[in-house]
Amino acid sequence: MQVFRVAAKFSLVLVSVFSVANRASAQVTWTPNDVTFTSGNTASGTFTTNTALDGFETFSITVTRPAMAADFTATQMDAAALPNVVVFANSDFSEYVALFTPSALTNAGGIIPLVNPLPPTIESVDCPGCGVLTTNADTKLIGVNPAPTTVRLMLVGVTLLIGAWFLRRGWGSVATNS
Repeated sequence: MQVFRVAAKFSLVLVSVFSVANRASAQVTWTPNDVTFTSGNTASGTFTTNTALDGFETFSITVTRPAMAADFTATQMDAAALPNVVVFANSDFSEYVALFTPSALTNAGGIIPLVNPLPPTIESVDCPGCGVLTTNADTKLIGVNPAPTTVRLMLVGVTLLIGAWFLRRGWGSVATNS
């Protein structure tokens, strides 16, 4: 009976460890690369998408304005257009940037180019007052997914060490009547 209790405890620890590993492995941190507008404004920082790609976990995005009075730092991100458009804005949405991708963001991360959906002669909806997004081979989002295999292997190793400790303490032995 004692063996079954230890096995149940061990299984519970193993299930909780793998659920934490799966949660962490599906979040991707994205970095805008070479996001520059015709006015000279640039957007930089990072944001992390959730596992379903319908919201953001964290973000730190700033638009630097060399030609204007003040920079702005995003205080909110709008997930309504995910996974094809990334929108970040100030608190009252009077200043915002929308980054358009030709393909959807994924949980696998990767490199996704950014595009300007409007003709180059029209000031884009990308960033009112910023000008038009200038695109080149380096204008992209770079997504990094934490190495899930490494995390899982580490957690399996820790779980096995805990199991060995239980067995060494005698909690896994079967009591017999002599």
